[in-house]
Amino acid sequence: MKILEANIFGFGKWKQVTFDLSGASFIVIAGQNESGKSTLRQFMLFILFGMPPKQRSQFLPKTGGEMGGTLKIQTKDVGVFTIERIHDRNKAQATCYDQDGMVHGEEWLKERLSGVDAQTFADIFSFDSISLQRLQQIKQTDIGEVLLGVGMTGTDQIYWTEKWLDQQLQDLFRPQGKKPAMNQLIDTMEEKRKQLEQMEQETQLYKEKQKIKVSLEETVAISQEKSERLRKEKQKTEQKLQLHEVIEAFHHTQNKLSDLPEEISFPENGLERYQQIKEQILPLKSELTVINLNIEKETKQLQEINNKQLSTASIDELEKLKDQRYVYHENLNKYSFNVQAQEELARQLTHEMEQLQIGLTLEQLSDLSLPFATEDIWQHLKEEQEDVRAGLAQIETELKEIQENKGLLEKERETLENKQLDQATINELNKQIEDYQKSLSSNQQQNNNWETLRNKRLKSTNRFSFYSLILLVISTIAGFLLSNYYLYAISAFFLVIGSIHQVFTRQSIQAMEPLFDRHKQVDTNHASSTENIKETENVIAEQVELNKRLTKINDSLRNIQLAKLKADERRQFFIQRKTILESKSKEQMEQFPFLKEISVGYWSKLFNHLTKVVEKVDNLDKLNKDILQASKDINNYEQWLANVFHLNYQTQSHQPTKMLELIIDEVDNQKHLKQREKLLHNNRTNLITQRETIESRIKPYEHEINQLWNKANVSDEESYIAKGYQKEELVKKSTDLKSYERQINTFLSKEEWERLLAGEQIQKHEIENALYQITNKLKEVQSQIEMNQQRLADIHSEIRRVEISTSFQDEKHHYYELKNELQEQAKQWATYQLAKEKLQETKNIYQRSFLPKVLEQTTEHFKKLTDEKYKSVFLTDQESMLQVEDVLGLRFIVTELSQGTRDQLYIALRIALSEMIQKKQQMPFFIDDAFVHFDPNRLDKMYAIFKQLSTKQQIILFTSDYNWSSETVYDGYDFQLVRI
Repeated sequence: MKILEANIFGFGKWKQVTFDLSGASFIVIAGQNESGKSTLRQFMLFILFGMPPKQRSQFLPKTGGEMGGTLKIQTKDVGVFTIERIHDRNKAQATCYDQDGMVHGEEWLKERLSGVDAQTFADIFSFDSISLQRLQQIKQTDIGEVLLGVGMTGTDQIYWTEKWLDQQLQDLFRPQGKKPAMNQLIDTMEEKRKQLEQMEQETQLYKEKQKIKVSLEETVAISQEKSERLRKEKQKTEQKLQLHEVIEAFHHTQNKLSDLPEEISFPENGLERYQQIKEQILPLKSELTVINLNIEKETKQLQEINNKQLSTASIDELEKLKDQRYVYHENLNKYSFNVQAQEELARQLTHEMEQLQIGLTLEQLSDLSLPFATEDIWQHLKEEQEDVRAGLAQIETELKEIQENKGLLEKERETLENKQLDQATINELNKQIEDYQKSLSSNQQQNNNWETLRNKRLKSTNRFSFYSLILLVISTIAGFLLSNYYLYAISAFFLVIGSIHQVFTRQSIQAMEPLFDRHKQVDTNHASSTENIKETENVIAEQVELNKRLTKINDSLRNIQLAKLKADERRQFFIQRKTILESKSKEQMEQFPFLKEISVGYWSKLFNHLTKVVEKVDNLDKLNKDILQASKDINNYEQWLANVFHLNYQTQSHQPTKMLELIIDEVDNQKHLKQREKLLHNNRTNLITQRETIESRIKPYEHEINQLWNKANVSDEESYIAKGYQKEELVKKSTDLKSYERQINTFLSKEEWERLLAGEQIQKHEIENALYQITNKLKEVQSQIEMNQQRLADIHSEIRRVEISTSFQDEKHHYYELKNELQEQAKQWATYQLAKEKLQETKNIYQRSFLPKVLEQTTEHFKKLTDEKYKSVFLTDQESMLQVEDVLGLRFIVTELSQGTRDQLYIALRIALSEMIQKKQQMPFFIDDAFVHFDPNRLDKMYAIFKQLSTKQQIILFTSDYNWSSETVYDGYDFQLVRI
């Protein structure tokens, strides 16, 4: 089986991503930590084998979307098909699509996987660094057993299962133990057995206690009958004692009735009816009294108000004064504010005039007229003056700089002219250079011609020698083949001719060499003169540069002279502008004489100050007018106020504010009196209406009272109430006497009742003595009953405990439950023991049949991983222990190996087991960062094994080593690198 492509719809951090894994059999998926390698591995396992819902929830996409995807798989029997699995569709069951478009389900996929599930795949075809870490945590004494289990099944579960079975067996039973469950059950059952024997002895006393119970019950029954008889006698005596008070009340009531008349004329329920009428009429009379008092009070207050009220004309005059008070106060405030503003403004004007110091008074300022254009004229004069001054200063600076530059250039020109050579000397130097160049060119041409001729002769000689050699070889070969000595002679001739031509040509060339050597000597003699020529050329170049510099200086001097002329023209222009400026300034000084003592540059500022001062002078005049008008209004109001006050109060005038306050109070008081008068009048009218209504309501009640008095034959309230009380007492005594008779007749016999009517008295102390004796006898009987009942209760409790208590049965039932539990635990112990024996038997079968092949393949991989340091991995016959043998023949058990070597042995076992299973079940092999602690040498060995394995099955390595490249494996290898 081979995974060709992984298409992730959504899984953990991955969403809408496709990984192409069809490029090779050995695939390395490299990425940094947290890049999603393990998530991708879990996705492949999810698509192949599914995943429980709780585990699937850990990989739901955080940003939403469906969880799932597809894997494209290639197998030998089916070819290429696609597996699709989605979290919330079809209960996360797989849907498979083959090449023909057919759709298959989960069972079809399991057949294609040859029954391999997720756990089997993880045990055989996958491992990671966690497996190695778990191996390091196992005890040294158990490491051999763990590796043996890995070699048989690909997992350490056999080791852990054996450990778990041993622990379960020890937890259930130990021959000499006390804590195991079966040992504790045996001890508990022994204690229960002893307890049951003791409880059987207690049941023998049951019959004796039954006899005692019957005797006590008879005694208690007799005592209870006697107690009941005494209790009834006591109750009757107590009733007689209570009845003694009733008898005395009976006699007292008879005496009272004899003092009252037999018949009293009085209305039925007369007192209650009279009281009800009184309760209804009294509030009305009380209310009527209050109303009359209120009417008198209101009438008196109305008279007082009429005496205090003024005439309507006087009130109107006072209200007008009151309404005008706001205008008066406003004028007062305005007057005060304007006076303060006038003083402040005058002070400011005085201060500002002192600061300006232009010799103007306030009267002159009030007459001063500043036209609108004056500010622009003064500002223009200021700017013109500043521009003229700046222009003249700038021109003077420029003229100074021009003069300084002219002096520097003239000084430099004089220096350069002193260094300049005359024209005849320069011509002579140029001639020397031309003669030297001509001589040098002639010698160079001759040398070049000789070299060309020499090379031509050498090439011609070489060609002739080459052809002679060819003819020599041909004639020699022909003579050898034909056995003709003439041909040998011809060969010798060609050899001689070629040699002579070669020698002659080289001698002629050597004869010509001395002639050209002399030319070279001449060139050597001229070498010393070359330096002189270079110095001459440098002198000429300096003279040329000097002439250029002189030309530039002369041009600069001409430009400076031109700039000086322009500057003089500009200075003359500014002088003319200055004259015009002075003329305009003089005109302004004539119009405004105070400007004569002020510089033109300050005129614009002065204009602003003068404008503000003139504006303040105008404000001062306006304030004076407002003050005068406010003072006039105030005087008119105060005169009016004084006249009105004198007219109404006939008293001497006070301060205006005091008079105004009194008038305002009076106006408010008159308004209040008017409102009060109206209110009192309305109240008095309402009270009179209420009095008439109440009087009409009282009349029916008074009529009913008169009727009651007539029936009782009385004429006043006191007599009526006294007669009513006498009637009530007669009725009550008669009722009480009848009640006493009923009570006494219930408890007394006929003889006792007749004696009572005859007037005979019953003594109370006799009844009390009889009650005391009966009570004592009853207490003695009840005490005996309680004592016998307590004894009976104790015996009954003991009997009941034996009869109905289930403790004995419970204990017996509990004993048999413990016995059954012991049998179940014994069965469980036997099951664990059998499982352990079967596991050991299975291990023995695997060790005899399957394990040797795995160990043989493990040996090959282990040798490669350890650089041939160990040559064999085998299982001992006696102890069935895993051992290794090194190249020296020394054998080591697993615990004697280093941690790194144990890791290598573990990996070799896993790979070997995968290879053995791969022959029947074709599955890819997953490795997830299992070599993070391997050194480079061990990694190279590991990768070499994976290269070999990838020829038979697909290898997918997940690693955080991001330095992988195509050079990591050898060229041309079936290798694919996927970076994430």
